[in-house]
Amino acid sequence: MPGSLLQKTGRRTPCKTNAWRATSPRSPARPDASTRRLDTVPDDGHEHTTEIECDAGHYQVSYEQTGCTPADPGHYVMPTTPKIEQVKCNNGQYQPDGAQSQCLTASPGHYVLDDGAAHTVQTPCGDGKYQKRRRE
Repeated sequence: MPGSLLQKTGRRTPCKTNAWRATSPRSPARPDASTRRLDTVPDDGHEHTTEIECDAGHYQVSYEQTGCTPADPGHYVMPTTPKIEQVKCNNGQYQPDGAQSQCLTASPGHYVLDDGAAHTVQTPCGDGKYQKRRRE
């Protein structure tokens, strides 16, 4: 399901790469798309029946994947489940690094525009202008 990986169980009959086996006859043959979670399967030749959540700052938007994608600089991945998208840092927040689970708040004397773009830096206030408090 989007936002997680599948974990190996050590069984003898491997599923094909990027596939998984239901844990019981009543389990769905494929994850329910309405749940918006991801099953990804490591390419290791073992059968997989359980999911592994993406690490902090990583996400997965597709089914049947073998890994998760790190968030780009200027973005973060919400630390909730499922981790299915990266979110832009703006409106007083920025993130210079990738694979992060939160944005940084602009320091006093700096700002970050609310222009809908993903921001990787804060900007110092110009001459004669100031910003004395952090965005809340």
